[in-house]
Amino acid sequence: MPPEIASLIGEYGTAGAAGALAVVLLAALLGLATGRFLIRFQHDQIVAGHKLRGDEWKAAHEKSEAARSKAESQLSELLEESKLTRHILEEVLPPAPKPGDNGLVEADR
Repeated sequence: MPPEIASLIGEYGTAGAAGALAVVLLAALLGLATGRFLIRFQHDQIVAGHKLRGDEWKAAHEKSEAARSKAESQLSELLEESKLTRHILEEVLPPAPKPGDNGLVEADR
């Protein structure tokens, strides 16, 4: 080491190096100096993102199911109304001729 740098470091040069080494070792033991901390942080972000997407998909599914249920109930109502209309028309109109009757109804015979 050049004498100028040695004089700048002075008598605390070895204590500073030992302190820096202690900080690095402590950080390594706590998992901060390794990539585990960053990986854990990224993993938490990914999990939070997936949870948010899951919530969005769940809300979309619930909305879709509500719309399907409403459409099904409307279709059921329309089916009941068509049955009612059919019964009314059967009572009001004469029955349609069957094939081979030449268009004659029993009242015409």
